[in-house]
Amino acid sequence: MFSRRRKPLSIAPTEMRRVLDDRVALWRDLDAAGQDRLLEGCVRFIGGCRWEGIGMEVDPTAQIVVGAHAALMTLGFDRDPFSDVSSVVLYPTTIVRRGVRNLGSGVSSAGPLTIHGETTRGGPVVLVWKAVDTGSRFPERGRNVAIHELAHRLDLVDGVVDGMPPLGGRPAELEWQQTLQAVYAGLIAEIDLFFGRYATTNHGELFAVATERFFTRPTELMRRYPALYRQLAGFFRQDPSQRRPE
Repeated sequence: MFSRRRKPLSIAPTEMRRVLDDRVALWRDLDAAGQDRLLEGCVRFIGGCRWEGIGMEVDPTAQIVVGAHAALMTLGFDRDPFSDVSSVVLYPTTIVRRGVRNLGSGVSSAGPLTIHGETTRGGPVVLVWKAVDTGSRFPERGRNVAIHELAHRLDLVDGVVDGMPPLGGRPAELEWQQTLQAVYAGLIAEIDLFFGRYATTNHGELFAVATERFFTRPTELMRRYPALYRQLAGFFRQDPSQRRPE
């Protein structure tokens, strides 16, 4: 079954808040003003996308949960960095990709690959709904595929997945690069279960995984990697550790 939505489904603000209260744990961490901003950003993200379901119907709940995480990531921004995300494609369960894939840094892989999400510059954000929903309800697990793939979209502003989102100047870029490289080198030397092996794929994956942990397990990230946490807090212009202590 294939369904396509070109416009957001009609849903009242009170119903949106009910879904957010029920399905998005990180929403409950916000104060009233933060929740109002997130709700506005969520509506904007939903309205700016074409929604497609492959093997499932895209209902308001799915739209709200995905849109909420896009809005959460942009709470500190003056402009919407996801204005180029014109399409979101949802699968009900795990996707299997086949063929040769470029992993970045000159590394490629072949054969079947199980994924929960993917995106490319100018292309859709593809997500597995089961993984999105689980990550949304249980942030303490540190996994959130919606945040992960949207982090890649921030990284892709310059067309390259290299762990370098738009930072606004050479000094900031140099400091960011040095911090990310130091963390990456440490993970190559000894895998940290907090990040997991996938974060060592390349700098782009490290940035996406670190962004997941920044929003879902911020206090632990700040304790383990304070320099990286400061860089992420500066980029996203927010401090999740203040609202999600551990």
